[in-house]
Amino acid sequence: MHLVLFRVEGNHRLPPTTLSPGDMVCVRECDSRGAGATSCLQGFVNNLGEDGCSISVALESRHGDPTFSKLFGKTVRIDRIHGLADTLTYEVLH
Repeated sequence: MHLVLFRVEGNHRLPPTTLSPGDMVCVRECDSRGAGATSCLQGFVNNLGEDGCSISVALESRHGDPTFSKLFGKTVRIDRIHGLADTLTYEVLH
């Protein structure tokens, strides 16, 4: 797992979200319209920045995974993965 901090550029803030720490998410590169690429890195929300401009995500990746390195410097979208639960999600909810 890698802990990755994603920040909004400039003086912008994150859009309103219902994401919270422990949520399972899919992180993928997207275009200017917000349409996401098909490749997805799964991970968990670690923290939403108090400044409203950042989110940190613990991402699963294998050594040398090109998808992971391609995210840096790109526009990404982070979507909650619904319907999947694991031990961590269960512990966060209970």
